[in-house]
Amino acid sequence: MSMYDTERRYRRQLFGRIVRLLVTISVCVGIGIISYQIGVEDLQAEKRQHEQILHEMEGRLSDMAQRVANQALEVRRVKEQSRLIQGRYSEEVPQGAERALFDLMQARLSDGLGIDRLRFLITSARVERQCVAAETRRFLVRTPVSVGPRSAASFENDTITITGFGQSAKASDGRPQAWFDAAKPVRLAFAVIGEAEVFREGLLPFTHSVVAGDREFRFQVQSGKRGFVNVTSDNCVYP
Repeated sequence: MSMYDTERRYRRQLFGRIVRLLVTISVCVGIGIISYQIGVEDLQAEKRQHEQILHEMEGRLSDMAQRVANQALEVRRVKEQSRLIQGRYSEEVPQGAERALFDLMQARLSDGLGIDRLRFLITSARVERQCVAAETRRFLVRTPVSVGPRSAASFENDTITITGFGQSAKASDGRPQAWFDAAKPVRLAFAVIGEAEVFREGLLPFTHSVVAGDREFRFQVQSGKRGFVNVTSDNCVYP
């Protein structure tokens, strides 16, 4: 074999090695490119998944924030309502001494004391003032079947005159009597000289006040003997 053939064969072997090397490199590069592309796609998919999770979490956080804000608003509303109720309770429900007085009145009413009697007693209670001694007069209350002159009670040297009219009491057979029925309302007229008459109507007993000059006359009117009413008057400096 000649030297030429040996060199020729060596060149072919070298070329084959170079080709195989290039093919190997190409395959490796291709595999690398493919692996890189797969890795990029995996990263993008994972990124999209993380973004989706993040979006869902942001939505949940937004819902939670809204619920917290609504609950805070409801708490403020309940607190304000409670404050208003507490204010109304403090204004409308008696406290301290007023509560004790209220409970006492309730107890007396439960014991059978009539509301009119309780009202009479409360109205009759007065703060101590400069007053003169009380005096009592009585007069006949006229009825539809009364005869004779009108009866009256006068006070302060006839400055104040009181007259009255009531419903007739009935006999057992239903016939009207000359005296009034104390269980029905009476109508009293309070006349002060120089002023128009003032009328007061209601069930006995009741109270009525009249101001004449610089004095206040307080009248306590109660049923008396048959046909009569008793009027007790005291008078105090006014006001």
